[in-house]
Amino acid sequence: MTPNKSPAAEDLRPLLKRGLPAAADVIAGHLLELSGVAARATTRDRDSRVAAFNALLGQLIRRMTDPGQAAAAGRLFGERATAGHNLTERRAGAALSLGRDPDHFRKHIEPRILADLAAALAADSDRMITTRATPPQLIPVLHPRAELPQDMWAWEAVEHEEHISRLWAAVYALRAELLACERVASFDPLSVELRDAADAALWRLGQLHVAIRTYRRAYGNRLLHGDIAPETLIGLAGWSPPLGPGEVDVVCHLGPDTERCRIFITDLIATEPGARIHAHWFARLSIHPHNTAAEAGSTA
Repeated sequence: MTPNKSPAAEDLRPLLKRGLPAAADVIAGHLLELSGVAARATTRDRDSRVAAFNALLGQLIRRMTDPGQAAAAGRLFGERATAGHNLTERRAGAALSLGRDPDHFRKHIEPRILADLAAALAADSDRMITTRATPPQLIPVLHPRAELPQDMWAWEAVEHEEHISRLWAAVYALRAELLACERVASFDPLSVELRDAADAALWRLGQLHVAIRTYRRAYGNRLLHGDIAPETLIGLAGWSPPLGPGEVDVVCHLGPDTERCRIFITDLIATEPGARIHAHWFARLSIHPHNTAAEAGSTA
């Protein structure tokens, strides 16, 4: 087993025979040692890493840049629409979703899908390795805290911890809404619940950006105890549709730190740039391979 070996397309090919979730005996050992897999495993045992790998690969399939390719990859690996089918049937369904014949798909498109997923696995692990940020450690406080000394350094230390705590609170609030989006999009992408979750995620993203800007004004462009840019924390919350600098300005200017999400969303969509941001945000978060594949199949 080589922990630092990069994933390759051929490492993923054995998984196609039975599809996802992949059994432990068909997952190459070095794939289970990837930093991104180890970080998501709940325990150190092999079963936990297998579950983490399957979950991660499924997420990467759903987040492929090209929605059509994501739909085809989902069908190829047996997610949702083609679950329980053999490889020949899954490959035919994937080819149909792209308007290609199975032979062309197998020779030309399937290798590209596997290569893209292998690259995504490698990039995910690289992010895990290069990101050195952990939330403040919490320990039970059983007695009232001693009064702070009348000391500037003590005040500054506590103030910095306050800023860090607000940053991480915003990270976890955003993460909760992104997880809600992923959950609802997997079974009902047209529901009001998904739109509400997407709105809440955009609101929470705005709050995180406001907290980041506040931190930068006070402490500069690196976290004092992490030596990374504060913006790195956004990616730790999970995947979200990227916003450009101008779009971030629009979101922050409209006051996402208001107490109610609906007020923020109403103010956002009342402006032309804000309405575009809102529409694009929801469109990206509502994409799911199963639903895209079904639409493609119905129009083929």
